[in-house]
Amino acid sequence: MARVFKEKYFPFDDVLNSKKGSNPSYAWQSIHNSLEVIKRGTRWSVGNGRRIHIWDDRWLPMPTTYKVISPQGDYGDFPMMSSLIDNDTRWWKVDVINATFLPHEASTILKIPLNYNLLDDCLIWMGNKSGEFTVKSAYHIVSGIVDSFEEGESTSSNSWTLLWKRIWQQKVPPKLKNFAWRICVNGLPTMQNLNHRGIHCSRFCLLCDKAIESTTHALLHYDHARMTWAFWHNCPVDLSSPSRDLVDIAFDLIAKGSVLAEFKAAYSFPILPQSPSLSKWKSPPTGFYKINTDTTAFDDGGNSCIGVVIRDNKGNVLAASSKVLSVPFSAEASEALALQEGVLLATEMDVSHATFESDALSIIQAINDGFHAGELGHIIQNIREISAAFIWCSFHHLRREGNRVAHELARVARNSGASQVWKRSFPTFVEHLITEDSFL
Repeated sequence: MARVFKEKYFPFDDVLNSKKGSNPSYAWQSIHNSLEVIKRGTRWSVGNGRRIHIWDDRWLPMPTTYKVISPQGDYGDFPMMSSLIDNDTRWWKVDVINATFLPHEASTILKIPLNYNLLDDCLIWMGNKSGEFTVKSAYHIVSGIVDSFEEGESTSSNSWTLLWKRIWQQKVPPKLKNFAWRICVNGLPTMQNLNHRGIHCSRFCLLCDKAIESTTHALLHYDHARMTWAFWHNCPVDLSSPSRDLVDIAFDLIAKGSVLAEFKAAYSFPILPQSPSLSKWKSPPTGFYKINTDTTAFDDGGNSCIGVVIRDNKGNVLAASSKVLSVPFSAEASEALALQEGVLLATEMDVSHATFESDALSIIQAINDGFHAGELGHIIQNIREISAAFIWCSFHHLRREGNRVAHELARVARNSGASQVWKRSFPTFVEHLITEDSFL
């Protein structure tokens, strides 16, 4: 279906720059009308920079316009982000950026981490910190776009405003809040609503063929709906009256505090205990290597530093790394880059069976979940793609106490201000760290 829409409505462009066209289908009208929400709620995450226009696109992580305000330089007709990236060093062209952009923008750009393989640019969702699209986050963006809300989206009435707030504030799964909101705005795809919106179909209920399938009929008055509601023996709201409006019923249900308690009691399931995070380094099985990574930063706001160590099942070191990164990244970005360095070093050392450990729980979870959204999505994706070359690979979280050697290597980089990599031969202080760690 996506290919059909592209061929008909935007054959030479992407969907965000598409036009509605003449005589569009109902489905395309609906999609096109929602594009403004997507435009406001997304920005580009820089990969190789080939798809991002420096001055026209939203990519700069500054939550105002997300666009560059520096005067446009002489980059020809198509000034793309790729012209700011050095493909040999896989990093920004620092001199070019400092000469092209205002100081505060240049500083911000240089703090954007680039993935080692320079993957394709991608759009990320900005409605929440996780970068994962949710109906709730999209609703807040819509609220900022629309000047005067349509019926159902908002109203000047305090009672309507209270209803929307109550729905979105309920501590229930997002899909239930979305469903409740759609009920109140008469947004369910009932036969009556489909017919009203131009779909050529009968308005009568397909199951009983006795009444028009309105939202009220489908949820309250249809025979099976009535039987379902009958199981709620202590229902605090009268659902039998044919004249009651669903919005009034919603007000009554939310006003009854016992309703939410009953839902939680019915919805609760026993939670399986999670395996605790390790607090002490343990050797991997025979034939495997364990790669630990960590990060630290200068106390005065200097560049971030990372440490990596690769050990076998006997605790012997195969390789180690102590590096100063190019700029002071955020703690989360530094941890992601440290893991990327660990994966790259393990690949360079021809490791085939690898276990990676880090004390950055959010990064480990994102890698294991395959979650590529958010500002660090391209780094996570790069780690997963590189690690796919291993015969066996896993990622685990451990506490800081069990990550001592990698942390100390990061501190060595911070104290010395120099980047170093050791392979199979190591200075005395590295051997001393390993010996101390084995006796803890």
